[in-house]
Amino acid sequence: MPLAEVNGTRIHYRIDATAGDNAPWLVLSNSLGADVSMWTPNIEAFAQHYRVVRYDTRGHGHSDAPPRPLRSIS
Repeated sequence: MPLAEVNGTRIHYRIDATAGDNAPWLVLSNSLGADVSMWTPNIEAFAQHYRVVRYDTRGHGHSDAPPRPLRSIS
């Protein structure tokens, strides 16, 4: 399971790329309460044209939850 550490938080990601090394990147982020698997039905079609990176946002899937409380923006 690939993990990247970003500002002390481990973020799970996946790369799907059958389009080749020169294809443009497509970045997919999950919605609230979901993980990278929400994109699975679309990956085959996307990967034919793009190098696809999808990741679990903080506190979702296999990514770490934030180490401190988040502030709401009013």
